[in-house]
Amino acid sequence: MGGRAYTVIKAGGQPVGGITAGEGTDIWVSYVTVADVDSSIKQAEGAGAKVVMAPMDVPGVGRMASVTDPSGALICLITYERRDG
Repeated sequence: MGGRAYTVIKAGGQPVGGITAGEGTDIWVSYVTVADVDSSIKQAEGAGAKVVMAPMDVPGVGRMASVTDPSGALICLITYERRDG
């Protein structure tokens, strides 16, 4: 996340969201949890989305990517790391 701190929000011990902040941050970004970021990005591209941030692994968080839809709306996709226990 560009060197910014990222805090995972949990409900019942499971990750359900995250927060990051820093200088110049002036937008809200929605993350949608998906089973497989890479295949979801391919599906989104097939429906006309453009990749803004290619899939990447974030240690301690999971795999994420972001796209814009044909009208320019930004959405991020995430698959959280599996946490046993």
